[in-house]
Amino acid sequence: MTYSKPTLAFTLPELVISLSIIMLVVVLATSAISQLVANKQTTNSIARLQHSIWQARTLAVKHRQTIVLCPSVIENTCSTTTSWEQGWIVTDLNNSKVYWKERALPKTQKLTWRGFSKHISFQPDGLASISNGHFILCRSNNISYQATVNRQGRLKQISKRSTENC
Repeated sequence: MTYSKPTLAFTLPELVISLSIIMLVVVLATSAISQLVANKQTTNSIARLQHSIWQARTLAVKHRQTIVLCPSVIENTCSTTTSWEQGWIVTDLNNSKVYWKERALPKTQKLTWRGFSKHISFQPDGLASISNGHFILCRSNNISYQATVNRQGRLKQISKRSTENC
């Protein structure tokens, strides 16, 4: 009597179940990774804003002149909008020298300044020329970050997250 070797293969139900489990893991991993990327983009945008405010204030003291932080839609010029997601610049009062330029934020984010003027001016002593104003960073129509620029020219975080809509 001869015995044949059993074939090593998957049955159709085993194959379907295995593929279903693999697809479920891929879907869950993709969702988690996209959320992680979005969180890192928000953190990066906050850091860019904080750095620009710090740099504008430092330049004002260093050069002993008024330095302006403003939104910029057109290359190297301050715009009159309150939306900053297209980028912003750090420039002198006459807009003759641009010290720093920030690129646009990711398309899923919106950065808005709410204050008494459409830009922030830092005096030669480092003080902001206006009283408090605040930035609101939104992602997917939800507030991700809020911060106040006080009269001393310093940024203070109000909240990390909010359930309010932008």
